[in-house]
Amino acid sequence: MTESVFAPRFRALSVGVLMSVTVVAFQSLGVGTVMPAVARELDGLERYGWAFSAFMLASVVGSVAAGQDADRAGPARAYIGAIASFTVGSIVAASAGSWSLLLAGRALEGLGAGALGVVTYASASRAYPPAMYGRMLALMSSAWVLPSLVGPAFAGLVADETTWRWVFVLLLPFLPVAVLLTLPGLRTLARPERLATPRRLPQALALAAGTGLFLAALDLQPPLLVAVALAAGLVLALPAFRALMPAGTLSAMRGLPSGIVVRGLLAVAFLGCDAFLPLALTELRGFSVSQAGLVISAASLSWSLGSFLQARLDRLDGGAGRPRRLLAGLVVLLGGIIATALGVTIDELPIAVAIAGWSVAGLGIGIGYPSVGALVLSQAPGGEEGSVSAALQLIETVGIAVFTGAGGALIGAGFGHGWDAGTALALVFAGGAVAAVGGLAAGQRLAPVSLDVGERQRRH
Repeated sequence: MTESVFAPRFRALSVGVLMSVTVVAFQSLGVGTVMPAVARELDGLERYGWAFSAFMLASVVGSVAAGQDADRAGPARAYIGAIASFTVGSIVAASAGSWSLLLAGRALEGLGAGALGVVTYASASRAYPPAMYGRMLALMSSAWVLPSLVGPAFAGLVADETTWRWVFVLLLPFLPVAVLLTLPGLRTLARPERLATPRRLPQALALAAGTGLFLAALDLQPPLLVAVALAAGLVLALPAFRALMPAGTLSAMRGLPSGIVVRGLLAVAFLGCDAFLPLALTELRGFSVSQAGLVISAASLSWSLGSFLQARLDRLDGGAGRPRRLLAGLVVLLGGIIATALGVTIDELPIAVAIAGWSVAGLGIGIGYPSVGALVLSQAPGGEEGSVSAALQLIETVGIAVFTGAGGALIGAGFGHGWDAGTALALVFAGGAVAAVGGLAAGQRLAPVSLDVGERQRRH
């Protein structure tokens, strides 16, 4: 009989890791709900998107840096660094008296969150026997489920009844407990053999810096300075992105690269719009923060339902229907985004249209997200599943950073040119719809050239 991950010799490590992941998940998901209140108090509405872009870009650097450090010195030091960065960033954000200081805190949080994700997954592969590894990974994934369902509504309630600042620090006292439980187990793990692997940190730094410069250029004046900054950002970011991704990703080459692009566009369409939905509900429809949180939580519930349906259908057809389900999920997501955009921006429509629309969008990504993940990994060359998984995560992170940064710049420009908030937010949701349409187009190229999709799926 397979030993449990909570058997005495694994219990402290398992509980500590799951506690760490859960705290970061609750805080990360809750902060998005209260961000409109934060931006209003700190006068940050014109740079709203940076609250998400700073987190995402820093997480790219954190994940790569932590992975290299864990390979070189073992996971204990990287874990401590991740927890310390996330904790300090949360405290800085909670105590911020200006939007700039809030963004600095968000960047530190992102650095820690990105590092923690890599360290916990790498540690699990070394700490548990192969028969238990999959179970621990499933538990780490499930540690995000309850926060996704409860976190937004809970954070909104906290912000309405007290202050948004508590959302950043309320669960931090659990992290020292998690460290005390986790650290002894991590210190017993043997360092991996020193392999001649390429150093990815310079590329990650260039990607984050270039993307950040590109997004910052959108807020600059005059036009010549904007053009120079945009060009410099692209020169830094594009070669780094190309180096970190499988060949053919930028051109959405048929097969695996196209699948990676679909995953990125799918995440951008839903999660990018999700970042702006609380702002739209509170600014345009007069929702309280807690009411907006309930809408986000409802979509998380429908995401879980969609994932359950996809898994159920996978068992029935052995995965043969994944390509169709991916496209169906994208269509449902697109319809949900359109309904949500209309419901929040057109006063004559009942707000129920937006609420139902976003739940429909959640159902769509719940069906499509696991479908494309399974399709891409089924096409990964043997032994390269890890690097392909990293590419999936990277394109999501960078894509959401670019979308939220550009969307925030659009809102800022709208306020600066006297647009009403509804026009600017409608354009943001239109961008999400365009991403979903792009996913549908790239999804047509997902089948590999050399091998039928059904045959590959029968192998997995």
